[in-house]
Amino acid sequence: MSAIVNDRDVLLAGAGARFYPAADRAVLLGASASSFRIPAGGGGSPAAITLSAVVLNMTGNVDWAVNPATVMTISGNEAVLKLSDMPVDSVVVTASMTRDGVTYEARQTIFKTYDGTQGLPGTSTGIAQAYKRATTVPTDNPGVVTFTFSQGRITTPGTDALANGWTKSIPAGADPLYVCVCSASGTADNDTIAANEWAAPVLLAQSGNNGINAATVFLYRRTATNVAPLKPSVPVTYTFATSAATGMDGGWAQSVPTDSGGGYLWVTTATAAAGGTSDTIAATEWAAVQLMAKNGDVGVSNAVVYAYKRAAAAPADNPGAVTYSFAAAVITNATLANGWSKTMPVGTDPLYVAAASASSTTATDDIAASEWAAPVLLAQSGNNGINGLNTATVYLYRRTTTNVAPAKPTATVTYVFATSVASGMDGGWTQNVPADSSGGYLWVTTATAAANTATDVIAASEWAVVQLMAKNGNDGFGTDGQRGTVDVVVTANYWPADTNTANSLFYSSGYTSGPYNRDRMTLTNGSYFSETRFYDNGTWKTIAAWINGNMVVSGTLSADVLSGGTINGVTVHLGPNGEFQVNSAGLVSSVNTLLSVATVGNLYDGNRAALTIGTVSLSTAPALLLQAGAKSNAVNITSGANGIVQSGGGPNYLFTTSPSNDNAYSLGASGTDNYRWTTVYSMTGVITSSDSRNKVDIIPTELGLDFINALRPVSYRLKVGHNAVTTYEMEGADEDGTPLKPQVDVVPQSGVRRHYGLIAQEVREALLAHGVDNAALWTLSDIDNEDSQQALRYEELISPLIRAVQELSTRLGLQEQAIKQLKGD
Repeated sequence: MSAIVNDRDVLLAGAGARFYPAADRAVLLGASASSFRIPAGGGGSPAAITLSAVVLNMTGNVDWAVNPATVMTISGNEAVLKLSDMPVDSVVVTASMTRDGVTYEARQTIFKTYDGTQGLPGTSTGIAQAYKRATTVPTDNPGVVTFTFSQGRITTPGTDALANGWTKSIPAGADPLYVCVCSASGTADNDTIAANEWAAPVLLAQSGNNGINAATVFLYRRTATNVAPLKPSVPVTYTFATSAATGMDGGWAQSVPTDSGGGYLWVTTATAAAGGTSDTIAATEWAAVQLMAKNGDVGVSNAVVYAYKRAAAAPADNPGAVTYSFAAAVITNATLANGWSKTMPVGTDPLYVAAASASSTTATDDIAASEWAAPVLLAQSGNNGINGLNTATVYLYRRTTTNVAPAKPTATVTYVFATSVASGMDGGWTQNVPADSSGGYLWVTTATAAANTATDVIAASEWAVVQLMAKNGNDGFGTDGQRGTVDVVVTANYWPADTNTANSLFYSSGYTSGPYNRDRMTLTNGSYFSETRFYDNGTWKTIAAWINGNMVVSGTLSADVLSGGTINGVTVHLGPNGEFQVNSAGLVSSVNTLLSVATVGNLYDGNRAALTIGTVSLSTAPALLLQAGAKSNAVNITSGANGIVQSGGGPNYLFTTSPSNDNAYSLGASGTDNYRWTTVYSMTGVITSSDSRNKVDIIPTELGLDFINALRPVSYRLKVGHNAVTTYEMEGADEDGTPLKPQVDVVPQSGVRRHYGLIAQEVREALLAHGVDNAALWTLSDIDNEDSQQALRYEELISPLIRAVQELSTRLGLQEQAIKQLKGD
């Protein structure tokens, strides 16, 4: 790079790029057909031909022309020529466009082609051939044969053998091969060839002599001087199959030696030719030794070296003598002369640059002070621009106890852009959402602050109409739960004979809900009377033994009735003969599979085999919940009409379902296993609750245009598009008789289609950069495991997108207002 040293260089540096504007322009013309076919009986096809013009590197519609003049239907760059509108046998259609004084055109000729009259049947001709091997020229022929034109061969006789030892196909053998031919001609499909129609036999092929193997053999040698070495002096054996030569002397080799053998590479050649597998090359057969290559001279390194200096006026000095390192691409001097530096210095004075060329065959080059070009102004500070326009949307909030909108602020409000703080509000309006103790109705009003100063005064008339932003929701419909078991002491002289009187004493202890099973009450007068009983299903029962702790029974515990909160055991047998049991492994089994219950709670099968129930009879308003012990275990349910169709046997489901509790469960499974649905099909979209009664702490979104601009839309394919699941029924049972559960194989399938979306990790970074740490837009599959997969709720982007559009709309309105002011409108 040379320095800009005169006016001509300055003009050339500032000149625009020159180019040929007409390059790569063209008009292309295509047609749906090139001709109309006119049958002998009249009519024709196609009824019309469509011509389409394509313009390259130009815009607009082409001009159409037809010679001779013919009617066409033209629509932009497409024209239609009808057969009925074409009076002549051929026309030339031209599509053209003129740009920058140059006309580009394309032509298409359209013909009429007429069908001729039906001619007489033609004569079929063919050549029949027969083959025979013999030591001398045969004097006979193949005899009478029939040639079929449609098959192009002799069809009679039907076998390969012909008369006198001739055959239709080439016979095997070592004797010379002779061919005999004749011509077949006729208007029918067959022609009978007489024996005398065959031509005299001709020699077609015979075994030849062995060929000659030949190859050009190259030998190489290196020397340290430019003196040609001697040729090989001993015979060399060359094997044609392996292309290998052996027996060379004098340092000659078939492969090029490394340059450690010298800087001069020599070559000699000879021709190996023999009928055998190898040839011996005599020393006299080698060609004169030729110099093939030699090491080149050391190259020259070149570079442009720069130095920088800030000064109020163009410097008259230079950086002085320096040393430049080509490997490091830097000046190695610690400092430069006259205040010049190797990097751009900071400061406010204009920045000047000096340049010099470094050129050397060594690793460095010494640049003399005189080699520096005159300093050139590289950059300088420009004039200060006018202040930009500060804009912000200001939100004010107020609560009331009624659903009547309050009045807007009546005083002027001052807004500070740097702190986003508004002051001077009246009427109870604040920038922060007031506590709900001020009323159940939350109202909002907005105004736009816009000024090229640090603050803006918002007049009372600028505030928008007050809107109801939120209000307190209604109380829920849930009921209180039951209290736990209690132990009370009440003063009394005896235990009442009836339950109601005992219950009244229990009420006197402060419990208004009445006694529950296993509540204990002690009646005592503090001296001679004290008795404790427990409540069980409507009666107070005497406690024969009360164990307030743990008890171990090594034998059998027998009782008419067992009543308790939680019963734990190894194996539980129920029924007269123990038909229903729960064993130590948690397996629930029943001899009688008819189960009729009013309410079925939770049936858990653990990790055992599938739970099998013959008939489930549910009472009015039934509820049935089956949960597999592992996510890979299928729960298959079949029922009659209007029930649940088997979920494990196919893709069809016939049921209406809802969770047992509102806003408590997920469809699919979260956590480290990430058991998710692969596809959800729906006639309409998912309806998301958005009622104000379900929301608290409602504030305007802080995510807008800046947040949207920080996101990176991407296109990608999934590593696992879906999992192919195959279930195999297992025969047999384990050691306790439990049927083996089905075997499930899951094979991941690579994704094929491209998806368009965002990267959850990048969205998380953008949220944190905007001060948002706990947003539902981003989530973890397992909120308790920070290393679990990350996910997004794309519908959460709607609010920031709306805010971004509103910000752009505000900016556009202010810019339009500023443009009108500049124009003087």
